[in-house]
Amino acid sequence: MDYKKKTFPIDDIIKHAKLANFQLRDGMDFLYVSFFVERYANVLKFSDKDIDLLHDELVDYIILEDTDIPQSVWEEVKLQGNNDDTNAKRIRMDVIVAHLSGMTAPGSNSLQFPQLSRVLQLIIIPHSNA
Repeated sequence: MDYKKKTFPIDDIIKHAKLANFQLRDGMDFLYVSFFVERYANVLKFSDKDIDLLHDELVDYIILEDTDIPQSVWEEVKLQGNNDDTNAKRIRMDVIVAHLSGMTAPGSNSLQFPQLSRVLQLIIIPHSNA
């Protein structure tokens, strides 16, 4: 049992995966990001400069307003069956992450979340319907 928890600490992964929940972004700090950066360092291969950019991107992610996401994206992310109160806040985060991955920084042609998108995709893609 200890081997299983050490090899695949599902509780820690679930706890830190809250990072990918756009609706919970206000309560995020860099510990959520660093968990995945450290755990999957061999996949992400971030440099020190990338980590610095990731800090800035997380701040930008936290201060995003719902209105920064186009209405067409919000219509696409709603899960079917979301008419009752129990599912009212369930959305397809893979669609949000895909949108964030393509967002450009205000006044620029460069991507706004290039590093953060990689971390979010690491969380979302293995658990999507893809």
